[in-house]
Amino acid sequence: MTAALHPAEPALANDRARRGGRAGKRAGAAAAFEQPPFRQLKIPLTPTRLVSDDELESIHLA
Repeated sequence: MTAALHPAEPALANDRARRGGRAGKRAGAAAAFEQPPFRQLKIPLTPTRLVSDDELESIHLA
């Protein structure tokens, strides 16, 4: 019924070679940059002490 109204639609619906979105862009283009391998980051700074050990103990005992 729709083939009579729109004869071009069935040809497009059966065409599996068409791809859009990210898959179509990724297939033809090379990566913009090479991603370095994963590594665990280390924070070189010491944690900031907000309360002293005595104050922390009093909070736990409260």
